[in-house]
Amino acid sequence: MDPQPIIVHEGIPGHYFQLCLSWKHEDPIRRHYYDSGANEGIGFYAEEMMLQAGLFDDSPHTREIIYNFMRLRALHVEVDVKLALGQFTLEQAAKYLEEKVPMDSQTAR
Repeated sequence: MDPQPIIVHEGIPGHYFQLCLSWKHEDPIRRHYYDSGANEGIGFYAEEMMLQAGLFDDSPHTREIIYNFMRLRALHVEVDVKLALGQFTLEQAAKYLEEKVPMDSQTAR
């Protein structure tokens, strides 16, 4: 397994970089505030930036992983709305993600 996608998403320039910046913020609330929406945006940005910069050019499988991460994020929107509207049960949502991303059933759930 190629560790690069997770390193980029979770490390530098991803989540860890964002945390490092927040720890230095002058406002003490901002030093400890966690917003997963913004955090995931930074992680997604980091993946896309590295993809566009050519970091994964020599590894088709790694690019596939990045594209699957993107697909999962897009499908989250659809699944979240359908869950909220009662159009999906949790089991249906997990099965949908398992088939469309693709991903294993435990992760999908």
